Amino acid sequence: MKLLIFVLILFSLSSCAGIEEFDFRRSPDRKIKCLSVFDDLVAQERGWRLSDKRDSIALTEFDQSIQVTQSEYGRPSVANRIEKLSHSSFKDIKTMLQDNPIPYVMGPDGKRYIIDRHHFSLSFYEYRDEIERRFPKKAHKLKVEFQRVDLIGYPNSQELSFSQFERVMKRLKLVYLKGTEERGFGSLPRHLSGLREDHYRGLAWVMRKSKIFDKSDIPFAEFYWGEYYKKKLGKAHLPATSHPSFTEEHLRAALKVSLDSEASSLPGFKGDSNMSTAQIKARIEKAYQKLEEKGLINLLNRL
Repeated sequence: MKLLIFVLILFSLSSCAGIEEFDFRRSPDRKIKCLSVFDDLVAQERGWRLSDKRDSIALTEFDQSIQVTQSEYGRPSVANRIEKLSHSSFKDIKTMLQDNPIPYVMGPDGKRYIIDRHHFSLSFYEYRDEIERRFPKKAHKLKVEFQRVDLIGYPNSQELSFSQFERVMKRLKLVYLKGTEERGFGSLPRHLSGLREDHYRGLAWVMRKSKIFDKSDIPFAEFYWGEYYKKKLGKAHLPATSHPSFTEEHLRAALKVSLDSEASSLPGFKGDSNMSTAQIKARIEKAYQKLEEKGLINLLNRL
């Protein structure tokens, strides 16, 4: 089955490639249909697709109707978002919410099981009181946008039994249970405030911001990188404390192992086994400078 889907994807891509620029202008429907076929094939392969259905909830109460699908988070991402929010106008905050719908699967219990943007959600949850303080007359107008995820083969996920729903979510890798001893949905936090900080998940976000590896649309991609960093750096480079710091030595060590061939199976990997020592050093220096340019080194020093 997978081989057949792969062949169809290749056929779809070759068909798309054959559409010249003037063809698109004269007959845009053909291009759109081509892309739609490709999207459908990808959705069939991964078992889910983003639907066109969007809804919204007032910022003041959005966290009451969602269920997280991970138990941990990285502090740098949340701290960075909150810092940006503190310098954002009401219009900017409204646009930020509108342009970043939170994807979710509707569960049998009527809750939205969000499969991405946990850090985005936690940032707004933590900063919500400050938004109400800054904009007391307009804060009630802010809405958190959601985008429904359809499970292929299950047109109404709410009609599944809870055990069926859990099995499907696990099979499609739309839930990340590591850190919960894999006891199932029952071990996940019931609230955004229940998320626990994971230094390595935070480190993975910092590394992605350095461009040492690419952003991926694979759910929980940075958790996989976090596991890798914990394996490679946990004992050798981090102090034995409950809250290790992001030192320059630690960051450069993480940048180096990000290029190692051992990480080649991770989403967004950008290493090359043919790189010389000098080329690796240059890549590390460029990535570290990127963090400095973005102000992330200063941010990490304040955590």
